[in-house]
Amino acid sequence: SVSSLLRCFYNHSAYPHRVLKDGATQIVPLVLRLGGNCISDFSGLLQRIREKGGNRLRFCSSADAYASTSDEFLSIFLPGCERQQKPPERPVGADAGRAS
Repeated sequence: SVSSLLRCFYNHSAYPHRVLKDGATQIVPLVLRLGGNCISDFSGLLQRIREKGGNRLRFCSSADAYASTSDEFLSIFLPGCERQQKPPERPVGADAGRAS
């Protein structure tokens, strides 16, 4: 799930990616292109992730690096995430004949 993937990045010591520019540390957001998937209630999912991540998580509005102002564990840019497809409808009886 998306939540599990983000948790892996959140807990990984290499993220967020930090670069030194002009003597200052900048954070480069991770870019995940999740648009066009079939993720239901994506805005609710992001809200739950925000609640769990607290102030150590930042959803960015661009992929541009920015000055590090706190000890963040995850910085992420999700372009097009609001564009989710509806899951395809399953024909009636699609599970018929499947072993449990």
